Amino acid sequence: MTAKVSKFQAVLSSREASEELQEEATDLVMKDLPVPSPVAKMGRPKGKRSNPDYTQVTAYIRQDTYKDVRVLLLQQGNGQEFSELVEELLSEYLKTQTFKSSKT
Repeated sequence: MTAKVSKFQAVLSSREASEELQEEATDLVMKDLPVPSPVAKMGRPKGKRSNPDYTQVTAYIRQDTYKDVRVLLLQQGNGQEFSELVEELLSEYLKTQTFKSSKT
């Protein structure tokens, strides 16, 4: 007496066999392919907020001064940000103060 196979069992068996063949074929193809090098992530680059070398500070300056500086930075067109200008000016200040204090 042979056991009768249901229609569903036959479909499942053929599907399992198909998946096994596909896995074997994928394994064979993957052996021959070179390993791709990591690609840089797409999207925006990380900003200063997430950079541990920077810290956010607050300073009170006159509105007119801030507006005029922003206008000048835009007119120069070199892409310098306000924070970069402040960093540059503070670095220069530190150099002059260090120089003066080492003389005395």
